[in-house]
Amino acid sequence: MGLFLAPAVAIGFALLPTAMDPTQQLLAAVLLGVIILWICEPVPIPVGGLIGVAAVVLLGVAPAGDVLAPFGSTTIFTFIGAFILAQAMLKHGIAQRLAFAVLSVPGVAKSTYRVIIAFGVITCILSAFVSNTATVAMLMPTALGILAVIAQVMQDRGVVKADFDPLRLRVGAALMLMLAYGASVGGLLTPVGSPPNLIGRGLIEEATGERISFAQWTATAAPLCLAMFVVLALIMFLLNKPEIRRIEGVEEFIREQRAAHGKMSRAEVNTLIA
Repeated sequence: MGLFLAPAVAIGFALLPTAMDPTQQLLAAVLLGVIILWICEPVPIPVGGLIGVAAVVLLGVAPAGDVLAPFGSTTIFTFIGAFILAQAMLKHGIAQRLAFAVLSVPGVAKSTYRVIIAFGVITCILSAFVSNTATVAMLMPTALGILAVIAQVMQDRGVVKADFDPLRLRVGAALMLMLAYGASVGGLLTPVGSPPNLIGRGLIEEATGERISFAQWTATAAPLCLAMFVVLALIMFLLNKPEIRRIEGVEEFIREQRAAHGKMSRAEVNTLIA
């Protein structure tokens, strides 16, 4: 249906008698056609977008150079680079190694509060250089594994019933939400931490004519991110106070997981270098 509906709506709107400027009307017609291609998906969504780009050029809405210029934007290439690195980290388990390294610090794994804070710090650090979504996707399995150990400890102590759901625990809610919100906080730390940062930086530079370096952005954002993280941790523990404070068994779980990972592979080393 989309193959017939998209051009029909685009042509119909372009021929409508309106008070719009002809160029505006053509652009709106192309946009409507592309939206229908996206909704109905007679072609893959990216292809539908490129058809719209081609139509804008062929219909003379704007010169080809102006239409295609954004594809050469430094912001777009930075996105691509960040996504490639995130995919490599996801494939080779770099985030899990970092998580287990931080959680292996003496004393961290003995307290639910410290475990949750540690996950928040790890998430913030990773999301400063990798997309927030990818960071959470990488750390979620590790967090769930540790949550299962904490839940077993609580069950052994009789804190919870035998048929309980670990994800319904306050400690579980705090751990999962710390991943989500921690990624948002860390994503502000650097220009590459989140797509809006790069877009916003580009708009500011265009409006002011002043270049904002990586170091300038980070220096400005660092105290803001630190303050946000402190507030986040306080609110998180106020709303989701863990049922228990001291835990045993997590250190053994972390040691087992680190042993299972073994030595770093060549692919992991290359990913870290990149």
